[in-house]
This record gives sequence, C-alpha cells and structure tokens, in this order.
Amino acid sequence: MRKEYNTKVAMLTALKNRFVRFCIVGAINTGIDLAVFSVLFYALHFGLLLANSIGFIAAVINSYLLNKIWTFEDVSAHSPRRMGMFVLIALAGLGISNLVVYLLADSIGPLPAKLAAIAAVLVWNFGMTRKFVFSRS
Repeated sequence: MRKEYNTKVAMLTALKNRFVRFCIVGAINTGIDLAVFSVLFYALHFGLLLANSIGFIAAVINSYLLNKIWTFEDVSAHSPRRMGMFVLIALAGLGISNLVVYLLADSIGPLPAKLAAIAAVLVWNFGMTRKFVFSRS
C-alpha cells in the first residue's frame, strides 16, 4: 500500500513539474512571438498578417524544441509526424482561444475573456501535447 502511494505521489510530482516547465516555455514563446512580430512589423515594415504569422511560426518551432528537450525530456529522434501533430494542436489551441474570446468578451469584457482563453488553451495544449506528441515521456 505504501509503495503504491509513493508511486502515485512521484507521478503527480513529475506531472506538476512538467506543467510548470510547460508554462515557462509558453512564456518564452510569447516573448519570441512578440519580438519577431515587433521587429518584422515595426522595424522592417512587413505586412501585419505576415509579421504575425512568422512570429507565431517562430514561437511554435521554439515551443516544440524546448518542450521536447526540457519539458518532456524526450530523447527520441526528431519526427516530422510529431512536429506536425504539435503544430495541429497549437492551431487548434488558437481556434479555442478565438472561440472563448468571441463567446465571453461581450458578457465579461475582453481582458477577462482573454484570460479565460489563455487558461483554456494552456490546459488543452499541455494535455494534447503530453498525450499525442510526447506520450512516451
């Protein structure tokens, strides 16, 4: 009974640590997205949507690499299938974010709606990434 309890505690601790790392990677990615967007849009005068798209792509690539190496400690070889699944999950997260903001902004205000969307997408991205991208970790 004690061994089973210790195993469950260890699993929950590992899950919590991975979630914290996932959040840190997310903050780094937000910085990358904003920095790339700002340089391209404001300094180099790229179009708005092109600058936004390139910033998003840069953040997703960084997110995949940091989550693979640090968050989920996946030592397997790089897989284009995994990267593709990661991108699909990120794009679905973007869709969820837009949907939550659209549905809640009128009733609770734009900023609280955005915060709700961030929370929803954080849970979505972590769960789906853990299950479908780095499931062996």
